[in-house]
Amino acid sequence: MEDHLTFGISGKVISYTDVATPLKECSDKIGEIGSLKSGTLTENGQCIIIYNKSGVWWKGDGPDSGVLSKLTEINKSNDSINEVSISPNAKYYYIGYQGAMWSTRATTEMNQKLKEYDDEIISSSCINDNGDFAITTNKHFYGSTDYLHNALLEAKKRYGYIESISITNKGVIVVCEKGIYLHNVPTRVYEKLIQMTAWRPIRVKFTDSGTYIITDGKSRYSTFM
Repeated sequence: MEDHLTFGISGKVISYTDVATPLKECSDKIGEIGSLKSGTLTENGQCIIIYNKSGVWWKGDGPDSGVLSKLTEINKSNDSINEVSISPNAKYYYIGYQGAMWSTRATTEMNQKLKEYDDEIISSSCINDNGDFAITTNKHFYGSTDYLHNALLEAKKRYGYIESISITNKGVIVVCEKGIYLHNVPTRVYEKLIQMTAWRPIRVKFTDSGTYIITDGKSRYSTFM
């Protein structure tokens, strides 16, 4: 068991009302597979999970045909899927695969910014329904609003190298090498994070209702949905 007594967590939590559609089918599938690389979920019953190299599964009445057709294409070509994110009401999406390749339905500004990082490895990218977005790479990070950019700066200042970021319409979680910085995050998510000592979280996806998918970016996971 790894020792994470020095792994810090700080920021602001908020009270919340859980209005999320239950995702038991998704939770059962994760348990059946037994491992989870990454994933994403929404309050209105959409869920995508990524496992092993290019394994992908989604809830039957979940994401729209655009993101599903792209995921199916990547899966059939056996390219490695690194990351997937959907905005809270599924207005936008991001898929990162095969190292530095990506596919989105996003704002022009986000796509332009992603193109600036074509020579870098994009570790995470996410967008909310307002069009606010954030990107982290192996060399840079970017937040499209002062709120997101300041969260990234504060996270790096406190905990070093940034591993990933996740945002909703209200909150943000930044996972770093030595800790996690969060703001306006449901208490349930925060309480789970401070309890984790067996392994270090790398990707944390959450909703404003307090549902979440937490993984080490390889196989270990914890979920509430």
